Amino acid sequence: MKVKISNKRIVIILLIILFVVGVKIYNYQPKFEIDYSKYLLSYGVASTLFSPDNKHSISVEVCKEDKNSDVSYIRGDLYVVKEDSLDFYKTIYLEKVPSDKLDNGLTGDSYYEKCDVEWIDNQHIQINGRVVDIYEGYDYRK
Repeated sequence: MKVKISNKRIVIILLIILFVVGVKIYNYQPKFEIDYSKYLLSYGVASTLFSPDNKHSISVEVCKEDKNSDVSYIRGDLYVVKEDSLDFYKTIYLEKVPSDKLDNGLTGDSYYEKCDVEWIDNQHIQINGRVVDIYEGYDYRK
């Protein structure tokens, strides 16, 4: 028994294959990228904390457009620890908060703002009361 395949079917099958490959390539791209380049955040206080297994490090920075701004941004940058160095991986956290909701004050002449940061396990971190998966992240704009 011979099976005849028409040119139309071959074209349809090829288009389906191309579509599936295109979807796979699109989904392979990083799903969670935070672009904060449009913010002019010049004032900030940073703290760094290593994961329990010492494979990752999180640098959490509280940023403002200026010292007197009523709005603060909490940004968390994830690093991968490699042979006594930290390699930037990606920004996994961005949150906009009222400045009065953060721990702030004066140390001498220096003003500071900070938020609570704690590793829950090797994959989850709690930043400002929100638990974040380091592979998914959190962005208040989404």
